[in-house]
Amino acid sequence: MRCRMFSALKPLILILSFFCTPVWAQLSPPQLQNNWPKVGEARLTVLWFDIYQAVLFTPSGQFESYRAPLKLQLTYQRSISREDLISETGRLLVPFAAPEQRTIWLQALREIWPGVNDKDQLVFQVDDRGSAHFFYNRVWIGSVEDPAFSAAFIQIWLSEQSEYPALARQLRGVPRESE
Repeated sequence: MRCRMFSALKPLILILSFFCTPVWAQLSPPQLQNNWPKVGEARLTVLWFDIYQAVLFTPSGQFESYRAPLKLQLTYQRSISREDLISETGRLLVPFAAPEQRTIWLQALREIWPGVNDKDQLVFQVDDRGSAHFFYNRVWIGSVEDPAFSAAFIQIWLSEQSEYPALARQLRGVPRESE
């Protein structure tokens, strides 16, 4: 009986797979934007330790909003474990998200992020829909489809309420005399 049922369903399965194939073939990872102009650049140094070099890019070359398409490129200058990256991100997200939301987002990052070493790049790119895409050394490693995450996450680097407001101003392209 089971064999007959499968035989009867086989043509239907083949037809469905034929129609589904183009849909799956169209799904592809997001592309890293390499032609956007630079908005600003800054280096994070804590005490005498260089942590990373950060560069912000947008389609217009201007910082417009936390929800607009943008790309933040971090080039690390030291090794940091995945758990330390997640822990520090959670701490830095405190002013920008409720505890329940942070817990959900940090779990998503645990599934995406690796640890980093000296000269590794971690890129955060926000698309037109507000989805966040992460690239590790120019290779896509995962996405968070929540626009609220993207807006909160980028504020770690760009907000005046961030832990490093001078770095935020440099990344947003604010001239030093305006500080």
